[in-house]
Amino acid sequence: MGDIDDGPDQPPRLVVITGATGVGKSTLAHRVAGELGFGRFASTDTIREVMRLAASSGSEPALHRSTYSMGDTGDAINDWQDAAVAVEAGVEAVIARSRAEGIDLVVEGVHIVPHVRWLRDWSKAGGIVIGVYVTVETEARHLEFIEAREARTHRSVDRYLQSFDRIRAVQTAMIERGRISNWLQVDSVFHREPVERVRQALDEAWYERR
Repeated sequence: MGDIDDGPDQPPRLVVITGATGVGKSTLAHRVAGELGFGRFASTDTIREVMRLAASSGSEPALHRSTYSMGDTGDAINDWQDAAVAVEAGVEAVIARSRAEGIDLVVEGVHIVPHVRWLRDWSKAGGIVIGVYVTVETEARHLEFIEAREARTHRSVDRYLQSFDRIRAVQTAMIERGRISNWLQVDSVFHREPVERVRQALDEAWYERR
């Protein structure tokens, strides 16, 4: 199966990557964008920061807290979904613009609940699209990932450790929704060549259209 990332007449590609805090989704997204030659990259963290400028914490409380922190419901999964909904319009706008311009896009972030709508719309417009959810199966390795990441940023890891059960609950929900929506799973520990898995999935999506 040949690669589809180097032809002048290739259809525009979209890769949507989600994952719980600290699993390596941003690392994977940057690698996919760089190694597979994507023209545009967007993070839901950046989209959220822009949206925060236009909304007060009182009017959009879910927009001004972390996805794993306690929200109105107190339930980790519902609070994550509320935070994702608060950012959804911004993510949709970024995807819609790239779709209209025919530019390859990687969009990543914890504020993405796996579903089929964005993928279906991109495909209907003639593009190639896959959804990816990144995981770390074992709790011990997940903790190692979080600790290593925060050590590089010189920030305290305490707030993540205090919310670790909620972060793991969000991952469980992502796995369930990812499987239902037929997204590709990439485990940061067990899948040694994650970019190749994404490349193969894009190739398969391309050949299914032909």
